[in-house]
Amino acid sequence: DTPPARVGSSLGDVSAGLFAVTGIMLALYNRERTGVGQYVDIAMLDSVFSFLETNVVRYTIGGVHPTRVGARHPLSAPFDIYRCKDAYVVIAVASDHHFAKLCEMIGQPDLIKDPKFDSDPHRSENDVELKAILEKFLADYTVAQAMEMMQARSIPCGPLCTVEEACANPSIQAREMLVEIDQPGAGKLKITGNPIKLSETPADPKHPAPLLGQDTHEVLREVFGFTDEQIAKWEEEKVF
Repeated sequence: DTPPARVGSSLGDVSAGLFAVTGIMLALYNRERTGVGQYVDIAMLDSVFSFLETNVVRYTIGGVHPTRVGARHPLSAPFDIYRCKDAYVVIAVASDHHFAKLCEMIGQPDLIKDPKFDSDPHRSENDVELKAILEKFLADYTVAQAMEMMQARSIPCGPLCTVEEACANPSIQAREMLVEIDQPGAGKLKITGNPIKLSETPADPKHPAPLLGQDTHEVLREVFGFTDEQIAKWEEEKVF
């Protein structure tokens, strides 16, 4: 009903970086075992394509041409955003076990026996009707109240956060995923931390980004072997 929308993050850049690191690690491990190096080839297109995961096999195996379904999961339900009294809550149910708990919570335990909702595929087929049932119940509760009820029953859920709210998340703060750096020319800035937590070699993401051209002299001298006189001449001629 509207033109295609861009995803919220740069998946091509991020996914290619992740796969590149994984490929390098594998190549290094193989080199340690065999003594032989190899060329690591990572493409952004390949990386994004691999993120399509279930949608690819839905087409190649099932002949299904996936279409836009909004915020919901294309195969499971209730797995979507749901309106509460004050805002939206995310519910991520993909099993009969969790759905039964959800039915008990909303006071409709027999819903799990309804032929329209008795299995994940059936719930997915009747997602619109199921969403209406859940939102009728949730309309009387705030997101915080709804999450408290669901978390007490171990039902997967979470708030729909703005970036501001995500930055204030206690877990983000506790796990140092928002760190402060002192960037020359810009002052103190907050950036994302490193999600890889290692016990013996912890990350140190608090150093500033290098300035433009900061390492030019070092690279020309130590990597390429040019003399200080040659580098000074190029600098005087504004080659760089």
